[in-house]
Amino acid sequence: MDLNANIEVRDREGMTLLQTAAWNGHEKVVILLPKRGAQVEARDREGWTSLHHASWNGHATVVQMLLQKGADVNAKNNESNTPLYHATWNGHLEVVKLLLQGNADVNERCTDGETTLQQAAWRGHIEVATVLIEAGADLNIRSRSGRTALHDAATNGQQDMVDLLLRAGADSSLMTEDGQTAFEAAKENSYYDVARYLESQGGVVQSEGTQEEGEPDGMNERRTGLGVDPAITALLNLDSSLCTMQGHGDACSSEPFKITAMVDGEKRFYFTKICKIGEMFEGEYASLKALHNAVPSICPLNIGHGKLVNSDDYFLLTEFLDVNARTNDPASGLSFAQKLAALHKKPAPIPEGSSRPISWADFYATNRLHAILGLIEESHGADEELRDWIEKDRFNYCTKTTSRWLLGLGGKGGLEEVAFDASCCYAHSEYELGLMRMFGGFSAGFFSEYHRLVPKTGTCE
Repeated sequence: MDLNANIEVRDREGMTLLQTAAWNGHEKVVILLPKRGAQVEARDREGWTSLHHASWNGHATVVQMLLQKGADVNAKNNESNTPLYHATWNGHLEVVKLLLQGNADVNERCTDGETTLQQAAWRGHIEVATVLIEAGADLNIRSRSGRTALHDAATNGQQDMVDLLLRAGADSSLMTEDGQTAFEAAKENSYYDVARYLESQGGVVQSEGTQEEGEPDGMNERRTGLGVDPAITALLNLDSSLCTMQGHGDACSSEPFKITAMVDGEKRFYFTKICKIGEMFEGEYASLKALHNAVPSICPLNIGHGKLVNSDDYFLLTEFLDVNARTNDPASGLSFAQKLAALHKKPAPIPEGSSRPISWADFYATNRLHAILGLIEESHGADEELRDWIEKDRFNYCTKTTSRWLLGLGGKGGLEEVAFDASCCYAHSEYELGLMRMFGGFSAGFFSEYHRLVPKTGTCE
């Protein structure tokens, strides 16, 4: 800098040196740069200021420094998120307190009309939510879709947060634009313990036509309050009396559950799926084991699979991975969102003997369609018509149509006949993100961090 270096130089994300220092918590640099003329209110391509960056990562000392230098405590980025919104997202209690002391608007809304309290409710940040409520957060502000903080807590299964909001005076009778109450939101997302708690507190207000036929008290008894099958507790070497499980995510070909076990006075969590087809889990077990060996920091440890003792069903058991956790992995220093973004941005390797990366279409043709064709011709003799069908018109049509149809990007309404093999999906990484809905889903905070690293793909015509 003594050689007149440009202190307002920016990286490809539009971040200045001061913003980079604030993001990383480099306090001495944050002290120095403004003295040399760095602009505290400079914004990157997404409209983030240095205060946004420091607040997001919980650098309390840097936040205090920036506020003392006159940083706008209510500055909004391109999505209308304030520094307080960012600190709340990630549960940075001390930063939240500093921003509120600096006159941050506790009821400011983002583009979707959500407030900081709604984000705290979604993520289950009890201490942060308590501070926000004490600072005057409106409990019943509704987003553009009509959701309140109570809706968000119930939707994401945050029972302690639901309790806090109800005790503070949240109105459980409020409905979204679609006519859904918090009770119904909990029930829809399989958080039946939360739904029962709302019911016990007088929070059951159902919109018309929502009670499902044959549904006991509006809740599926199979999904909550379950004991853990002896086959699973034996595999874990746990006392079955100290284990419970409840539904976690949406059921599809199998039912997903979260297991909670008490081990040496502390809670431990596991994830299991249950279905009626044991062969399905045999293949999935082998795949997950290979994935974990390749990327152990992303793929949970695969514990085992087998037949249940108390039913004819089968199970697959893994570690429980909190996909919404903001705490960085102590080994890599990266959050899960950062790890997944790095994986999705990594170029495909070039296979041995090839001069270019293999595309998913080529992989599908070689390893799926042609492999099946080989088995058919081995058993029944050559079939020129089938071979021509695979190698020419139908293969191109199938891969293009399947990828467009799965992503909801194609056509002008209506589906055409298409050959589709669900076991070999040719799709975008964002399709993979959507599949996580089956396993509990990602939070808004995860997506914000992920899409800062992997920009959203635009819609296609």
